[in-house]
Amino acid sequence: MVKSRLDIERLKSIIYEKKITQAALAKMLGVTPATVSSYFVGRSNPPMEVIEKIASVLGVSADTLLAGDGLRDEQIKLIDACMVSFAYELQKGIVSLDIPAESKIAVLEYIQATFDHTRENYLGRKTGCVTISDLHNFIVN
Repeated sequence: MVKSRLDIERLKSIIYEKKITQAALAKMLGVTPATVSSYFVGRSNPPMEVIEKIASVLGVSADTLLAGDGLRDEQIKLIDACMVSFAYELQKGIVSLDIPAESKIAVLEYIQATFDHTRENYLGRKTGCVTISDLHNFIVN
């Protein structure tokens, strides 16, 4: 898994907008002001659990605080919408197939597992989506 890196400039912008000081943020996080200061000057990078806690106390998503080429909230929402639409169309097609109900259920469970795997990997900067060939390979094999 790719190590997540805090976007310091974005964090500074958010606490400025919310009128929160570094000392106040430290108190909310239950850490020392020196620890928060080390994040702000780039001396240390907090682990993902801390980034998630910072996001929670600031009322933003962890993705909002991540640096690099990772997916952002808007991109994730768009991908999720596409995945839901795609899954809906697949379900309609699968239901109309002349195959045993157990096979239909197995295919739908495969789709769900694939989508779940995709979502779990967002923070790892991985993207993906089930394809028709994936389904075909699953049904044939």
